[in-house]
Amino acid sequence: MTSAVRRNSSGLLLQATQKTPDLAEVVARAGAPACLQTFMTLEAGNRDGMLAGCMIIGTMGSFKAVTAKALVDAGAGTPLITCVPHADQEVAGVAAWAIEQLGQHSEETAGPLVTAGALMALTQVYCSMPKKKTELRSKRKSSIKTLIRCAPSAQSLEPFVDKAIPPPLLKHFLRRLEPLLAKSPKDRQSFVTSGALHRLQTIMAVRGLLKEPSVSHALSISSLFPEDVVKYYAGSC
Repeated sequence: MTSAVRRNSSGLLLQATQKTPDLAEVVARAGAPACLQTFMTLEAGNRDGMLAGCMIIGTMGSFKAVTAKALVDAGAGTPLITCVPHADQEVAGVAAWAIEQLGQHSEETAGPLVTAGALMALTQVYCSMPKKKTELRSKRKSSIKTLIRCAPSAQSLEPFVDKAIPPPLLKHFLRRLEPLLAKSPKDRQSFVTSGALHRLQTIMAVRGLLKEPSVSHALSISSLFPEDVVKYYAGSC
């Protein structure tokens, strides 16, 4: 199949999936998720092809959790992650939007994306962007917040407890970590051994770095651990 035929077919597929959630589900059942993953691989390096693929994946994934899960399970999220740092702002923006559409439904759709590196890729490019407000910056932040909100475990968020994360973004990580750590002894153990608790104490030790409600979240997280352990790490900051 030539690239021209692939792109024309993708245009027709996008029009079909935009109609109704039920039609998007029918297309997914017909094998579209695996085909889209292959399509994105073949179109790597072609702006129009990647843009079309991101649009189709995001549109299909936006309707129903079952369709989004089919796309994620088929590996359609991987090429989206590859497009996150793309030099073309439109491709990068649509990729961030598509990831949000897939991840918004539940932990089942967000978890594999986080594991595959979507949250890390989005956070890295977001933190490296100029602070002025742009549509691309807004799309990336919205996608990050969605993945955080639906993250299945505290362990997946541990790397983001770091002074390099801007405080306005860090608060979202701390907000999600608080209930996840509260319900899982295994996650609390990992939070200590990974160095995340130490890094949290280091962040808290910097006067004025955290504002409310981040301060409350950080204090609540610290209270989940033995006092002597918290004092040990706080004393080494």
